[in-house]
Amino acid sequence: MLDLLDGIVDRGSPVTANRVFATVRKFFAWLIERDVIAQTP
Repeated sequence: MLDLLDGIVDRGSPVTANRVFATVRKFFAWLIERDVIAQTP
């Protein structure tokens, strides 16, 4: 995850990196709500 976000920032898109991070966090929260996973990685 860090490599992905760092790559996005390195290409000059820090706002996009923040949006990607927020989306991934929401996705993992959704998985936890539905008992697909027990905790975020």
